[in-house]
Amino acid sequence: KDYMYADPVENKSNKAPTIESLTMKHALAMLSFKFVQSEGTDKYPGAGNVSLIKLANISGGTVVKTGSGSMNIATGAVTAPAGATANTISVTPNVALMGKSENKDIPHMLVYPGAVAAGKAQISVTVDSNTYNVAVPELASGWEQGKNYLYTLTLKGTALTITNVAITPWDEQTG
Repeated sequence: KDYMYADPVENKSNKAPTIESLTMKHALAMLSFKFVQSEGTDKYPGAGNVSLIKLANISGGTVVKTGSGSMNIATGAVTAPAGATANTISVTPNVALMGKSENKDIPHMLVYPGAVAAGKAQISVTVDSNTYNVAVPELASGWEQGKNYLYTLTLKGTALTITNVAITPWDEQTG
């Protein structure tokens, strides 16, 4: 579930209750996963059916947090729950994802904003009944609220690697 907040609107009261426009912001960060196939002699031979994507802490990491946190609705600041050492988040798309680039086709998960240290979390992907583990690379700014982190995963003949991490804002929608 996504959680939203808005900046406070000035000069509103029970005598002037109408708000013309309210801009909502995302309180969490989003991770999206795009799959591409390597070329040449190391080309992935399978169909690319992804049945599980799992994000988990490793090596005593506390990057991945689950459970009930709290949000200051005036500022949007999110406080994640404590005790995140064994947490995992997963999605089960169970479809062929090779080369899909439309947002609706790309699996995603919402995460608490926070620091992302090298070697403290991993992405496990089950493709065509084989599981591949990839370390989450360090992000100096961490996962920031309201941003979508698009991880491009390249399937090779015998491995899965992260070839790119792009940070894009979520699309604004009028509601």
